[in-house]
Amino acid sequence: VGKDELAALHVVIDDAVTTAVNKMAKEAANTILPRMKDVFSETFHKDGDGMPRTWTPSVDIPRIAKESKRAAAQILGQFTVLAYLCADADVRAVHEAIDAFVATDEKTKQSTPAVSKIDVQTTPTWPDLDMKNVLLTPAQVRSAWRQFSSDVALSVQQAVATQEANRLARNRMPPVWAIVAMFVLGFNELVSVLRNPLWLLTILV
Repeated sequence: VGKDELAALHVVIDDAVTTAVNKMAKEAANTILPRMKDVFSETFHKDGDGMPRTWTPSVDIPRIAKESKRAAAQILGQFTVLAYLCADADVRAVHEAIDAFVATDEKTKQSTPAVSKIDVQTTPTWPDLDMKNVLLTPAQVRSAWRQFSSDVALSVQQAVATQEANRLARNRMPPVWAIVAMFVLGFNELVSVLRNPLWLLTILV
């Protein structure tokens, strides 16, 4: 095989690989909503060791929910453009725009507010990006995030309700010192009955 033929073959292979990768990426972007929900569920319902969370009164549910939504937002950013075909600066601008949009939409208070030159709320397209390298338009990003936020709100509400139920259950229980006192006093009475069975007859009568 000559050099020209080999070079042409490489071009054909590269084009075929690029086409296949782009197709898979677009198919994945079409399922972005369930992917975001899966990431949120994994982070929200499991701790750092992968164990199911128990919603005790000491657990900071708002913080965990915020971190879980941030993880979902990162997935949304990753499936917005074909990063390997775009300049790093353009990809970074898209990610910053999504971060700023999410922070604004969630009305989160950050010590360092997200800064972006692109307003996802109003822009119809991603600036400086070829549409063939775009998987999700700004409008699709807005729609996916708001649907995601609506869908996961129930999980957060259920966690809060479970935490409140656990808090009420703990408040109804006697304090530890009272439990210990009852055990000690009860143990003394039991010993007295065992030593003098007549006490048992007296109690029964």
